[in-house]
Amino acid sequence: MSRKTVSKYCLAFSCNKAAKETIFGLGYDVVVNLLKDSNCLNKGHHIFVDNFFTSVELARYLYSMGTFLTGTIRRNKKCIPDDLQQTNVNEVKYFRNNEVLFCAFREKRLPVLLISTKAEDEDVTITKNRHGREISSKKPAIVQSYNVFMDGVDESDKMLYTYLDERRSVKY
Repeated sequence: MSRKTVSKYCLAFSCNKAAKETIFGLGYDVVVNLLKDSNCLNKGHHIFVDNFFTSVELARYLYSMGTFLTGTIRRNKKCIPDDLQQTNVNEVKYFRNNEVLFCAFREKRLPVLLISTKAEDEDVTITKNRHGREISSKKPAIVQSYNVFMDGVDESDKMLYTYLDERRSVKY
């Protein structure tokens, strides 16, 4: 589903019927086709995707088409630098390969890996209230913006499924 985060308006969606082999994978094709159908390429838009859709090939293609991409990426991808695989708690690592910025951030469990063609290697300070005390911590700006914009996608999914539940029927 392609959607505008600010307005929560669904621009386009696609139902995949056939599982055909593609060069860069299904996720790549879905994103590219949705953006072409929505006429969103070459307009400077910034696309946020989850790890099913994220790939370095997609990021480079969209960048060449004047569109930015930020997304989480799976740890088992071949393109992930070995340095980013091992990250200590509260550690941030960056790696840039031409237009693609890789970021590894570990807050608790496993590191979160992201790539972006728009973000810079900078951190932001986050203040949280825990048990009546303010606790400040640093987080990569790329993680903060990903969380903000992907939250809008989750909200859109929630509204979509709420609507679909009302239409369901059960045969007894």
